[in-house]
Amino acid sequence: DERDVPQDTDVDFEVEILSLGTTAPCAAMPPFDCLEECDEKRKNGNIHFRSHNLPKAAQFYGAAIKAVSELLSAFEKGTNEHDRVLRLMIDCGNNLGACHLKLGDFKKCEEACIAVLHLDLQNVKGLYRGGVASMMQDKFEEAGLAFKR
Repeated sequence: DERDVPQDTDVDFEVEILSLGTTAPCAAMPPFDCLEECDEKRKNGNIHFRSHNLPKAAQFYGAAIKAVSELLSAFEKGTNEHDRVLRLMIDCGNNLGACHLKLGDFKKCEEACIAVLHLDLQNVKGLYRGGVASMMQDKFEEAGLAFKR
């Protein structure tokens, strides 16, 4: 049988992650638990991004953004938790923009970058990727504004 492997032979396995688990919706969780869940979604997106599964990475980043955006009002402005929520929204937005840029979906990239820039007007990644996305859509004036900042 061709499936028989001689004893003491090295064997390599390739594993495809189909699911990384399911959790309750963030709305049903305490805010701190939801924040942790959103960070896990970001990490899962990073795993898929590194393995070049960009649609799946974008899905995780989008889910994290959607869930974490509901947390802004849960934490007082100026607290570490509020700052962490903002950082997570910015990081996931930048990563989502990178996915869409690599996938050639320049409109969605531009939308993700604009969302980041609403949170941090001087965000270099948001400005650069948004500028590239604008340029690829022949919006040269917008691209120029992004690159000048």
